[in-house]
Amino acid sequence: MSSPAREDPPPPASGGLRAAWRQPVTPGGPTLGALAVSAYAPALLWSVALAGVLPVLALLALRIGATPGQAALVVSLHGLSSMVLGMPAGMLTERIGERRAMTGAALLGAVAMAVVAVTDSVPLLALGVMMLGAAACVFMLARQSYLTGAFPRHQLARAMSTLGGMARVGFFVGPVVAAGAISLWGLRGPVVVSLVLLALLSLATLRLPALPGEERVVRSSPRRAGSAPVRMRDVVREHRRTIVTLGFGFVLCAAARSSRTVLMPLWGAHIGVSEELISLLVGLAGLVEVLTFYPAGLIMDRVSRRANAIPSMAILGLGIALVPLTGTAGALALVVVVIGFGNGLGSGIVMTLSGDAAPERGRTSFLAVMRTLSDAGAAGGPLVLSGVTAVAGLAAGVWAASAFGFGAAAAFARWVPRARPAGPARTGPTRVSPARRR
Repeated sequence: MSSPAREDPPPPASGGLRAAWRQPVTPGGPTLGALAVSAYAPALLWSVALAGVLPVLALLALRIGATPGQAALVVSLHGLSSMVLGMPAGMLTERIGERRAMTGAALLGAVAMAVVAVTDSVPLLALGVMMLGAAACVFMLARQSYLTGAFPRHQLARAMSTLGGMARVGFFVGPVVAAGAISLWGLRGPVVVSLVLLALLSLATLRLPALPGEERVVRSSPRRAGSAPVRMRDVVREHRRTIVTLGFGFVLCAAARSSRTVLMPLWGAHIGVSEELISLLVGLAGLVEVLTFYPAGLIMDRVSRRANAIPSMAILGLGIALVPLTGTAGALALVVVVIGFGNGLGSGIVMTLSGDAAPERGRTSFLAVMRTLSDAGAAGGPLVLSGVTAVAGLAAGVWAASAFGFGAAAAFARWVPRARPAGPARTGPTRVSPARRR
């Protein structure tokens, strides 16, 4: 599939950071400052709300009578709903636009938090978690699709690592806020805080102006331009080798990442760490990730994608494998730092590799397919953790989860190309077909 060439903007002549802030990232497209307001700020608010409540869900399930295996199962429904709705979310976003998709996602997330806040039933808690997963799927896909089209390829990793960095800022700030809310209002306090944040986000999105360059992108869409629309099955057929090979690595990567959000609070509770301290430990992992996400993007853009993808997953797998060897809060904190460093080093790697491989025509559909695979891994990781825990105990479940990280490192070593990313002189998006690598 051929794609129209896309030129890179000339560098600002002077003015340093201020000039760069006002410089369009592509000719006629949005400025970096406009992107910060329209794309990154809402993503940050969403991430704070989500990260504040995710570690609490497993503890809340235990509080209302679930077993550890059932608690892990409830949390896994967040990823399962995202997986099931990934491709429909892509089609929905293309039809109604990003701002409407964001507003609807924020409203659905607020309703989900209301359900979680008032229920004492494990099935109703599971329903609220599924609603939250559906909302997260729509929200983040809309952000990723726009940024993939807005940035030239040689800046894509920094753009995506920064978007991933917003989630990591949230995973630092959110649990810290949650710890304070728990101490003030109990275990449901973070749920109420997240509800308020998502309600405010839904109101804020109603007043957002059109994304800079959004109308230009819409006018150039094949559907709006009168040509035949791109069907999801056609995208899957044309890019099936990339989807199968690189997508397999995405599944393992997401499984390792989602498992870590479940196993840290469960193991903390297992060794007798207080709920407030567990939330702070999760926040510590988020802090380490915040400190590494932008350097990770620089390495991906200036060295290679492999320089991040392979070591990040290997370190994440190692950190998870060390968790069952801890018996105190201090030892767990040290391991949490290793986990945070590995995950932060891979910030944005899935979105960057997806963006590298995405065609210009049918981009949102392709990204939705790749995101669905990631969500499948995100759902499957806690499911495996739950199943192994129920059969062989929590330590065995954690070690099983560590295999996902090592497996992802091996998959990326096999299928991520060795070529360096294109420099500023290169024009047009580049399709990456990892299956062609020998």
